[in-house]
Amino acid sequence: MMATGADESCADYLSDSAAQEALLRGEVKKGTLYSLRFPSSGVVVTENGEEIQISGFAHFNRAYHLDVVLVRPCQSDDHSDSSRSGEIVFIVRKQPTKKLLGTVQGKNITPLNTHYPRLRLPNNIDPKDLRDKMLLVSTEESWSKRSLYPYCRIIQELGPLDDFERQYTAIKHKYEIEEAFDAQQLWQTPSPNWKIPQD
Repeated sequence: MMATGADESCADYLSDSAAQEALLRGEVKKGTLYSLRFPSSGVVVTENGEEIQISGFAHFNRAYHLDVVLVRPCQSDDHSDSSRSGEIVFIVRKQPTKKLLGTVQGKNITPLNTHYPRLRLPNNIDPKDLRDKMLLVSTEESWSKRSLYPYCRIIQELGPLDDFERQYTAIKHKYEIEEAFDAQQLWQTPSPNWKIPQD
């Protein structure tokens, strides 16, 4: 059954031994999760290139974008192999803790990167103090099976949303750009007086 609220829980992960046995029996498939928009749309691409659709909080089962997972396929209603869906039952390898930019909405932080779920603020922080501000946060490894969203840790408060520097920083983080231009790149750019030749 798919969980729809914070009071409903995900299934327990398989144990290491049960996961290995299920993989050997062909009951589960190993692949990489691509979260298109959590929790409504994602896909696990298996090692042989098969795509298994993931949809819903319970079927994502606390996995993050680009985690290597085991997924149990289930036949779709139209019985078509091309539209198979499944649920994640084991995480083989988690991605390292991810730094994300986001803003406060209600009691949660909504990341600019839509591959990731909303994040819960630590209990000792009042969300009213962070409204209309850009935040740099990190995902926490622990994610309770009864929690719709994982907790996060605030790394830095970057300032007002309407500030140009904040927006520039947000773009760099969203597209994982370390620096816009380094010294070598600037040296190779044309001079300000350069024009496109007529011919």
